[in-house]
Amino acid sequence: MTVDSSTFDHSQGQTQNQPIVDDDSQPWHPSQTHEDFKFSEMTHQAALNKDYVNKLLSIIQWIARGEAKFTLQSHHDVTEAWKCVAKLMTPFEKGVISILHQKQNFEFDVHFCPLWDWEMDPLSNPILMPHFVWDVQCLYKHNGEGFEWFVDEPWTGNWWWNIQVGVYHCTSSMPYCY
Repeated sequence: MTVDSSTFDHSQGQTQNQPIVDDDSQPWHPSQTHEDFKFSEMTHQAALNKDYVNKLLSIIQWIARGEAKFTLQSHHDVTEAWKCVAKLMTPFEKGVISILHQKQNFEFDVHFCPLWDWEMDPLSNPILMPHFVWDVQCLYKHNGEGFEWFVDEPWTGNWWWNIQVGVYHCTSSMPYCY
């Protein structure tokens, strides 16, 4: 990369084309407003990526337009909201795993959700339950000459079909996928 040194004023360390801001009334310059600067500074300090910054801006604009009610006032409020949500789900349990290694027993604390209970959470949710697919489906589309089978979800593939029609001798089982 070549730099044209004629546009650089070595005495002040500024390019000649850049205006020097001497106006102390706008220390956030070149941001348009002080609030824009504070927001940009916060997203930078929090190391938010582009997608999270855009989501956060969408929420702020949604609230500013009066399309949403926002009640959280502090980190404590957010934490309490998550605690309320957590009460609706299968709680973690604590157990100990013992491992024998070179004639010495090591114990490790492990936190886990019982798998069956964890799986039952979405199945017992009346909002989610209607969206589960329990029966295999064969989907076909016309290609201009005839119909051809296509797979676009797990329940449209051979594996599910073979289980449900009994190829694997599991006539009473239904796969559970999401």
